[in-house]
Amino acid sequence: LLAQDAREWGPARRLAQRLSQCRATSPEIVTELSRAGRFDEAAQAADRIAATLPMDPDAALEAADAWMRADRFDNGLRRLETLVDRFPWYTPSRLSLSRAYAAAQQLERAARVLEEGISLNPEGTLEQALFEQNHLLDEFRIDGLAAVRDYLADEWPGHEESVWVLDRTVHLIGASGSRWTLTHWIAQLRSQTAIADRGEIEIAPGEQILTARTIRRNGQILTPEPIDGKASMSLPGLQEGDFAEFESLQYVPGSTLFPGGFDTDRFYFRDFSSAFRRSETVVLAPASMALQFDGRGDCPAPEIRQLGELQAVTFSVRNLSPAREEPGAPVAAEYLPSMRVTANATTENLCAGVHSLFAHRTRPDPMMKAFVDRLVLSAGGATRPSTGAEAALLYEWLVRNVENDSALHEESSHIFWRRRGNRARLFQTLLAARGIDSRIALVVPAEEDHAAMSFPDLNRHVETMVLVDNGDWVYLDADRAPYGFIPPSLRNQPALLMETCDTLQTGVGRPALDATNIVADFRVDRDGSARGTVIIGYGGVHALYWRDMLGSTAPSGWKALVQDQIVAASAPGAILDELEVFNLLSPDKPLTFSYSVTIPRFATKDGEQFAISLPFAQELARQIGGLPERTTPLVLATDDRTTLILTVDLPDGAELTTEPTRIDVQSISGFAVGDAAVVMEPQKDGGVTVFAEYELHASRIMPEHYSSFLDFARARDQLYTRRISYLIPQSNP
Repeated sequence: LLAQDAREWGPARRLAQRLSQCRATSPEIVTELSRAGRFDEAAQAADRIAATLPMDPDAALEAADAWMRADRFDNGLRRLETLVDRFPWYTPSRLSLSRAYAAAQQLERAARVLEEGISLNPEGTLEQALFEQNHLLDEFRIDGLAAVRDYLADEWPGHEESVWVLDRTVHLIGASGSRWTLTHWIAQLRSQTAIADRGEIEIAPGEQILTARTIRRNGQILTPEPIDGKASMSLPGLQEGDFAEFESLQYVPGSTLFPGGFDTDRFYFRDFSSAFRRSETVVLAPASMALQFDGRGDCPAPEIRQLGELQAVTFSVRNLSPAREEPGAPVAAEYLPSMRVTANATTENLCAGVHSLFAHRTRPDPMMKAFVDRLVLSAGGATRPSTGAEAALLYEWLVRNVENDSALHEESSHIFWRRRGNRARLFQTLLAARGIDSRIALVVPAEEDHAAMSFPDLNRHVETMVLVDNGDWVYLDADRAPYGFIPPSLRNQPALLMETCDTLQTGVGRPALDATNIVADFRVDRDGSARGTVIIGYGGVHALYWRDMLGSTAPSGWKALVQDQIVAASAPGAILDELEVFNLLSPDKPLTFSYSVTIPRFATKDGEQFAISLPFAQELARQIGGLPERTTPLVLATDDRTTLILTVDLPDGAELTTEPTRIDVQSISGFAVGDAAVVMEPQKDGGVTVFAEYELHASRIMPEHYSSFLDFARARDQLYTRRISYLIPQSNP
């Protein structure tokens, strides 16, 4: 080996010969004889090694390859055929024999060797070789230049910044679920923004580039220069109105979650920004394979053909304008026209596949168990706390000491000692160390895809929680949330328990509402300016937001933060004077701001009267987008309750002209969404007190109910347009 490293081939060969005399199975002699061009001798040496190791297919394969290198094709072919007969499951020998047959133009025999191997052991390497040999996808390729010529004869008339002349995928599926995916797109880029978006093309690992070019409107073709080591390529010379074309081929192994099956992922026929001249996806699969289809929106009907032993399923659309994007809608996967094709996609397979990623990785090691015991003992003394108390203690230690990431499959002990990794995985292990059972749950957020489907989609179970055996749902992705807090979008949502494969709903957590409580006291001067004090207490997600904001901002910047986000929005021209913050480090208590404020124009002259608009007003109709109608659900991922107690001391001698008022806006008929109320009560000292309260509950407003909800939002907003009015009588001369 030292001689080889020094590139001293003569001594290396002599030493290899001596080594083969000491150890008959040493392969170095074959290497050195081949290097010296003595291929017949190398092949004979390889034969001797193979005879010494009759049960080693690697040695026999090396002997066959050696005879091929010696240009003794028949000798090598005979040995490969014998090897395949003796070891029919051995994939490398089948690959070599198939290549040998193909080199001899015996293409049917080359394919048959691979097909027999696939029938014995359906695995991707053999299928990949078979795909490559048969060139089955060639007939499904499209001439890009012809597509551009046809398009220019009937150019898209709209003003979209880009037009997909062609957006197409073709999936060729093998018996094991592995596949070749042909991707081909051509985009007309009509703006500099579109050129910036599409002019740089990312290349996936293993992706084979078939076509990458700029097609000018005058027919000129420009191709990029590949740069070694760069994971992207830049299309040259793109100008507005030109075309970008990209075509690639990529091998994808069979699905690990759906054994023997596959998952194409979702193909979209439409988006919110581009026009689509031709958009289609094609699946070529064994005729015996049961395919599953999950179409959304106005998905086209399938065209099904039989191509020998393959079934060809095509979904295709033409001439689609961009879809209208509506604020507050669920993710696009729920309603844009799209198609996902799978096989063997069952909930049982999904759970088994995910569970296998972290099976046996939650057992606490003795040192972890000792640490957890000491932690609980130091907090609770001799009396063992309840399950909930222990879980809360472990949760608090975890969020303070372990940096979170999403690798569920990582070994718990590694996460513990590194203090970095998936908190849910480690939390389950720490609970197990105390004898507390728990389950990992994958949760579908409220704004995710909730469309009904007959087979599972892990892509929508995007959040992880832990269900403790006492019924507590625990969310671990927030650093400053109290134990039992559940984000609004995860409350009462579908969850898949990985260990048992059960589906159930999460709880509401603690607190169940995201409360904002405001107590404000203002003294109005005769010129309409006012000074006052405000106390705001935040709970739930609002408290978490402000703890995160303050925690990531230096204390010297807190005043500016509160001025910008709270005070300035509470009343026009409001200026923060002094600020105090309470309960920042106590997540179980409301995060509270107490501040003094000056408002130069708190009351404005309205004819003979002064009028005060209610501070801290919120415009719900504007927040939800204010559309007159919708075609998609409106997702309200919040459980808000806001209360305002406002006391206003009027100037000396002022006469209140606002009548005592109580106005309520009730929940929408047919389903509960929220309610609101405003009460104005004059005080004996000449001031006025306002009580305002509203609740808005997490829900999905379906399009058929949206007009009723919009009426509610406008009526609620109207409550906060009510004003406090007063007169200041003129003095008699």
